[in-house]
Amino acid sequence: CPASTVTANADAWFEQGSTSNKGDDASLVVQSKADQAFRALVSFPLPAIPAGCTFDSAELRLYADGVTAGRTIQVQSIADPWGEMTVDWSTQPAAAGAVATSGSLTDKGWQSWAVGAQVAEMYATGAARGFQVRDSVEGDDAKQVYFGREKGESPPTLVVTFRATP
Repeated sequence: CPASTVTANADAWFEQGSTSNKGDDASLVVQSKADQAFRALVSFPLPAIPAGCTFDSAELRLYADGVTAGRTIQVQSIADPWGEMTVDWSTQPAAAGAVATSGSLTDKGWQSWAVGAQVAEMYATGAARGFQVRDSVEGDDAKQVYFGREKGESPPTLVVTFRATP
């Protein structure tokens, strides 16, 4: 069963205490700072499960362009619908379910999260609303910058693997 890689069909970031929307930004910024946290949202179209196959695993991949080492970045499924060009801190959708974590990088490159549990739930419910990306501890002074889909290179990707149905 072949793996399938899809690119984001929506992404945005927003800042605590602000009503500004960054849905058309070329970057996705995640920041841990007292009263000024930033979070990002990213969603993907789920690939069709090939005939004779079943879902096996999934990996979320974001290209880190600016990093603060020593941070834990968490990813959680988005529970409610959201709009790429309208979402802000006060209208952000709830995150729910399993949390995937990945340590921040020490240099530019691909950062990945094992999101099999989240994607399995998306297939089961038919609700693929994407992922919230945030620092696991908001209140320190640390920032990560990832390429958004508008960057034109290394867009957010979701790699979905399948296995033969027994």
